[in-house]
Amino acid sequence: NGSSNITIKNMSMNCTTNNKYYRNGFMYAAHAEKLTISNIDVKNALYDGHAFQITAMNDVIIEKSTFKDCLYYAIKDDDGKITGYGKYNRGALKKYHEIDNGKYGNNRSKDEQEISKNLFSKEIIQIEPDYKETDNGKTFALPTIKMSNDGTVSKNVTIRYCTFSNVMRAIGNHSNRGGRCHIIKIYHNNINNTVGHSIVLSKNKKVYIAANTFDNISIDNIGGYPIYGVKYLVKNKWESPFGKSIDYMKKNNVFSNVKNGRKIKTVTVW
Repeated sequence: NGSSNITIKNMSMNCTTNNKYYRNGFMYAAHAEKLTISNIDVKNALYDGHAFQITAMNDVIIEKSTFKDCLYYAIKDDDGKITGYGKYNRGALKKYHEIDNGKYGNNRSKDEQEISKNLFSKEIIQIEPDYKETDNGKTFALPTIKMSNDGTVSKNVTIRYCTFSNVMRAIGNHSNRGGRCHIIKIYHNNINNTVGHSIVLSKNKKVYIAANTFDNISIDNIGGYPIYGVKYLVKNKWESPFGKSIDYMKKNNVFSNVKNGRKIKTVTVW
């Protein structure tokens, strides 16, 4: 029962110039409805979190907006204070990915461990519930804000006519905790040069992904797929739309520079 009928449009945000509180991106939104974001230009978002976080929201439209060059990260001292900014390059990201997957064993510096930790779980736009139950009792939804943790899901989210360029991930949710968000529509977007998976919607229902263009997704360099989803959740006896509509997604989206035909990845989660 938050605010409603909100429109934000026609603005530009350079995230590296904001070194105070919400330094990782452009907006957090929670427990509200009828939010329209139109013609927003976001660049240089920091990978402390997400450029745009949607938590327990109803009826959200994000359209005609651009998210680009979002590969910056904050450099912190031992007390957590930001001392400067760095920028990932693809060579370094491949190394950190290999570190995170055990190639370098336990011979990792503190900085390498910090950077590789959850490196590819930072979506530009994250769609999530206000988690009611977690596996370790911690709050995951919007950690910088005290949430109700009442289990409210996000629903009726549309992302259309947007461009995501040179980012870690474009759209998704990196956690399988909490409830299932539903009625998510992603269409007519241009997604290019993502480092990890482009779209990850692993615990949702009624997901529509159509008429998007995926270009230069780095599946061979680092491991990202254009579309990555969970096929079946045994615990909940629920089948994801990814498991039923793979052919549909392949036919209705355009994939360029995606090698070996690996356009969509589905995995089974127990």
